[in-house]
Amino acid sequence: MLSYTEFAEQTLRDEGYKITGPRMAVIEVLTNTSRSLSPYRIAEIALQKHKINLDTVTVYRIIQVLEKLHLVHKVHGVEGYIRCEVKEEKGCHHSFICRKCKKVQEVSGENLDAFIKQVEKELKFKIEKHQLELSGLCRKCK
Repeated sequence: MLSYTEFAEQTLRDEGYKITGPRMAVIEVLTNTSRSLSPYRIAEIALQKHKINLDTVTVYRIIQVLEKLHLVHKVHGVEGYIRCEVKEEKGCHHSFICRKCKKVQEVSGENLDAFIKQVEKELKFKIEKHQLELSGLCRKCK
């Protein structure tokens, strides 16, 4: 099984994108955290840990590409971005956000998928994308 970094790099290649130092720095920053990060924080960490100076406009552009390829998604509850670990569910994200430590964990499950299908059927609405965020306390903060 590929690591997130390897999967992201392969996806970029498969979609015709160049593998650049700035793109890989953003991917590495996201790989090494379980928290949602703002583009400003991604740029700070890239400079601190990878010695790559990125302006926030560049980070936003990289995030747009990664989001288009379903490699990252926005976590609205904390206004930041996180890597997508649930690779099979392109475009659909279920996240648990710890309200104390801000750790974000992606979750998937048949019950959630069944619920989305039930809502779609009841509303007679074709759901093409959804994002579900649950908040509370993680095991460590409980």
